[in-house]
Amino acid sequence: MTYDYNLSNTVSHLMRFAQSLCQNFSVLQARGHPKWREVSLNLPALGPGWTYYPPPQRDPRLPGRTKAKRRQSPRESARRRSESSGFCD
Repeated sequence: MTYDYNLSNTVSHLMRFAQSLCQNFSVLQARGHPKWREVSLNLPALGPGWTYYPPPQRDPRLPGRTKAKRRQSPRESARRRSESSGFCD
């Protein structure tokens, strides 16, 4: 079974979740369940042919993100990901 994660309703829900996580991550680590202190939002390198879900990478409301003006080549995307240390940077 597969799912189309590009449906507009799904994208908006995932974006709201990502924004909330980034905005509240320090609170979760400080006052949330002790397991939150073990969580890292650093993005691991992906194997050939794999990519991260694009909408959060383009959202200027997430820390460290700028809205993409043009479609990036896979090489540019990989370089940009390597310059970022994590999901909320």
